[in-house]
Amino acid sequence: MQIFSHSIKQYVLLGFFLLITQFTLKAELLEGKSANDKVAGAAMVRVNDQTGQIQYVLLQDHISIPEADALLFIKKTYQLSQEYNFTLIRKEQDELGFTHYRYQETLNG
Repeated sequence: MQIFSHSIKQYVLLGFFLLITQFTLKAELLEGKSANDKVAGAAMVRVNDQTGQIQYVLLQDHISIPEADALLFIKKTYQLSQEYNFTLIRKEQDELGFTHYRYQETLNG
């Protein structure tokens, strides 16, 4: 089982871009203990003021999530229903040795 930390941050960022369509809405920024209380292991969390939905999560530097648990973490963090899924479309390793995963978000499919 491969353990990664930097790639999960990219997953969380990807989730932000996939799930948020209104970028101009005000958001509450939680940091430190408040962020960790909202999402375990988070250094920073951005929450939509109008909907209360999480828009962005930055994990603490020492936090790593096993590859096998990454998609479950995203679904739980962003409170996605079972209809949402992610299909792996590409896996690449960069020159530093980090593995990057590209997913397509699907709904009912």
